[in-house]
Amino acid sequence: MLNTKAVALLLTFVLSAFAQQYISERIFVKTKDGVSLFTHIDRPNITTPVKTLLERTPYGCPDTVNYYWLSMGMAYVCQEFRGRLRSNGTFSLFELEWSDAEDIIVYITNQTWSNQDIRSFGYSAPSIAAYMEGISPISRKVHIDFIIL
Repeated sequence: MLNTKAVALLLTFVLSAFAQQYISERIFVKTKDGVSLFTHIDRPNITTPVKTLLERTPYGCPDTVNYYWLSMGMAYVCQEFRGRLRSNGTFSLFELEWSDAEDIIVYITNQTWSNQDIRSFGYSAPSIAAYMEGISPISRKVHIDFIIL
């Protein structure tokens, strides 16, 4: 018979051990024109630079830690579109996405935890944003793969 207290204790131990292996941040990244965009970052708590999975979305970033990508040794960065939810500015779908995408890509590549290898993905509006990031002029300067779902 399963001892639920023992299972709960073991699960608490495993999750707390894993929790010490990542850093989770909620910050605002400023764009070239001074607008602050809400950005959720989950990354491994290690000194070796890692790949980054970037998601830009008008639908909102998760309030929970993205354990899946962390378990694969990747950083996860989610940014809410300009003027949506927690981001400042005025929302205008895809009007300033190239410029805002460049700003978050430059931010990521300047971080010590980034190996400058960025994978961008999404579905619906985020997939269009991922496509725009993949063909933007900044993509010629850093390695950007884009995955459209």
